[in-house]
Amino acid sequence: LSSLFIFGLEEGWQPLDCVYFSVITLTTTGLGDFVPSTDGGKIVCACFIYVGVATIGLLLGSLLAGSMDNASKKEAREAQIRDCPNCARFEKLRQRTTASNNANFNTRFSNMGGDGFS
Repeated sequence: LSSLFIFGLEEGWQPLDCVYFSVITLTTTGLGDFVPSTDGGKIVCACFIYVGVATIGLLLGSLLAGSMDNASKKEAREAQIRDCPNCARFEKLRQRTTASNNANFNTRFSNMGGDGFS
């Protein structure tokens, strides 16, 4: 956001033009309809591009890596349960225990009058 004000001050652009310039620059579209004309604006723009594009790349890369990690963990767990008889038995036991605990909780909750404060 600070870059928007810097460009606005250096180039005399309107706030919407600053936002437009920032989006077009950071998405590496570079239409060329807005370009910095002063030396200070060019220096700030060069720094803005290096930092901004790198930041967006890191954020998107982290997001993608996180989603891939979750998918691969799930896939590995399913393969382990599928291929290992003992793992499959433990998973069934865990599911039964979870279902049993949920049923016990629901029974206790309904015996309290439904609001849990009786």
